[in-house]
Amino acid sequence: MNNGARAADYRLDIYDPEGTYITRTPGIAAGCMTVDPFRTVYTLNYAPINGAPRVEPSASQWIPSTPSA
Repeated sequence: MNNGARAADYRLDIYDPEGTYITRTPGIAAGCMTVDPFRTVYTLNYAPINGAPRVEPSASQWIPSTPSA
């Protein structure tokens, strides 16, 4: 894989409380990650910002989807 040099080398696998695999989100390379009680994932990372001369510190948020009935 690139020895961790690219965001594509990382992923977030999500499981339900019983440990059953639900889904995978590729491309998550974060310096820090936390999950709140509502299952929202927050990461501290670096991202290109439009017009900036380099990548800048950023925060990302993934909100869980609710399965349809």
